[in-house]
Amino acid sequence: RVAAKQRLSQNKSIEATLAVQHDQFAIGEICSRVGEIVFQTDSYTNDWNGKTNDGAELDNGVYFYRMIHGDTKRIWKGYIQLIK
Repeated sequence: RVAAKQRLSQNKSIEATLAVQHDQFAIGEICSRVGEIVFQTDSYTNDWNGKTNDGAELDNGVYFYRMIHGDTKRIWKGYIQLIK
């Protein structure tokens, strides 16, 4: 199961996470609306926090995710709206 979550932190900023309830995703990608990969990992472990791989803050907007299961190669796709 893949769930896009946003939660309000103590300092009243919104923390975006992409929580995956599975333990063997081989590839995780987050793309912008124009298809640019802004975050990618070979072993997704619920570590996307609304930033690029280089640590740059992403702008508000809609981003698309794609997760590929390591064993079955099943693909999960969807979107998350990042609101700060």
